[in-house]
Amino acid sequence: MVDIFVDSRRQCPPQILVFDLYTDNLVKRYRFPKSLLEDDSLLITIALDSRQEDCSDTVAYVTDVTSYKLLVYDSATDKSWKVSSNLFYPYPLHGDFHINGVDFDLMDGLFALAVGPLRNNGDRTLYFHSLASVHESWVLTSVVRNHSAFKEDPGASPRSFHVFQETRDSQSAAQDMTDSGVLLYSLVEQNAIGCWNSHLPFRKQNLDIIAKDDYTLQFQSGLKVYGNHIWTLSSRLQNYIVDGVPEGEINYRINVGRVSDLLRHTRCDVRLRPTELPTFVYPSQTSLRP
Repeated sequence: MVDIFVDSRRQCPPQILVFDLYTDNLVKRYRFPKSLLEDDSLLITIALDSRQEDCSDTVAYVTDVTSYKLLVYDSATDKSWKVSSNLFYPYPLHGDFHINGVDFDLMDGLFALAVGPLRNNGDRTLYFHSLASVHESWVLTSVVRNHSAFKEDPGASPRSFHVFQETRDSQSAAQDMTDSGVLLYSLVEQNAIGCWNSHLPFRKQNLDIIAKDDYTLQFQSGLKVYGNHIWTLSSRLQNYIVDGVPEGEINYRINVGRVSDLLRHTRCDVRLRPTELPTFVYPSQTSLRP
């Protein structure tokens, strides 16, 4: 827990809590050691990489948005380590934001994570990006899961991290990936949700917009895919940063929609062959349900 409203103060060590959702019992608690943290560390996003149904082989990836690090926790060994890359930093040219007429600067680094489907070789791809960025990057999970490689040097494998050459049209906050390999991500300045079918090259002609609403989808800082549903949390953060949270208005929303409905007839529709994909973007004006 971090108090960030006046002076940043860490009230307790960052922790991972594991609950049994059938009984609501806390079954595991892991506290990150101080050696992995900086004075200004702020852990905001967690993504799970589970290889067994009983969760015996589960690794958690956690972003440190202000120290530009990735923390990795292996539940099987109960160990954690930190990983660094130049791609975790904010991009100076993309630190200014414009949302619904509100302008502000925010130089946040590594923010979003998404774990790709399991490959035939037993590996996965971890997709990631900084908030102050229009780039998407990736690394194989076999790289960051290797504790011995990063035990002494968090930046031990710089050439293993990659960035796609083409870009999104806007900065993005949260993201997640479907079981079929479709990346869903918020588009901050467009008040929208974008998509990319990872079976196709990361190029503008393969990106699409599946939902857009200038009122209900302002600054979606949380996004999760569960089964055939996408859940997002919108917070209107731009108002808080500039003038404070407006009173008497709805500032926080949890939105939900069916993935199959939102992807239908878009460039990310995995039911279509590449030759059948649309040749232009279909910006859906139907928002998710608040």
